[in-house]
This record gives sequence, C-alpha cells and structure tokens, in this order.
Amino acid sequence: MDLTDRETQQIRQGISRAALAHDAQIATLQAELRAAYQKEIGMASVVAERRQFSQELYSARLKLDMYREKLAAAEADLAKARSSALRQEAKLQELTHALADAQSKFLALSESVLGALQLRYWRLRRRQGNG
Repeated sequence: MDLTDRETQQIRQGISRAALAHDAQIATLQAELRAAYQKEIGMASVVAERRQFSQELYSARLKLDMYREKLAAAEADLAKARSSALRQEAKLQELTHALADAQSKFLALSESVLGALQLRYWRLRRRQGNG
C-alpha cells in the first residue's frame, strides 16, 4: 500500500502543481484581459473625443463658409459703392469744370460793354418772366 499511497501522493502533488500552474495562467490571462479592457476604454474615449472634435470642426467650417459668403457680399457692396463714388466724383469734377467755365464766360461778358448790356437784358427778361 505504500506504493499506492506514494503514487497517489505524487498524483495529488502533480495535480496541485498543474492547478497552481493553471491558476497562474488564469491570473496572467485575467491581467491581459484587464489591460486590453482598459486599452479599449481608452480607445473609446479617444474615439468619442475625436468624434466631438470632428463635429466642432464641421461647425467651425460651416461658420467659416458663412463668414466667407458675408465677406464676399460685403466686398461686392464695397465695389459697388466705390464705383458709385467714382462716378459721383467724375460728375462733380465735370460740374466743377462747367462752373469754372461758366464763371470765366460770365467774367468775360461782364468786362465788355456789349456783354454787360447782354447780361442786363437777360436779368430784365428773367424778372419779367417771374413777375
């Protein structure tokens, strides 16, 4: 019986060693599983942050496009205003030139005897036409 007890004892020790080795493997696998789970949680938060960033970026791009459209409209309005101002400036220069021409003609008329008589005649006609 000694032999059988010894064999049984060896079998039990072998089973115990195998169970301890199996427990160690289970502990290692559990640690790896926990690490992978933590990594997945980290990746999920990175994905969520990236998704939020993408949404914020999309919103910012929409705003940028809106502001670009407003800028283009404002630049078009400014170009129209400049064009109008240039036309008005040209008209003002034309009128200023016409006034200077009229003043020089009036001066020339008023300095001559015949011109002075002509001016008196026009003023008299104007008064008679208004009165």
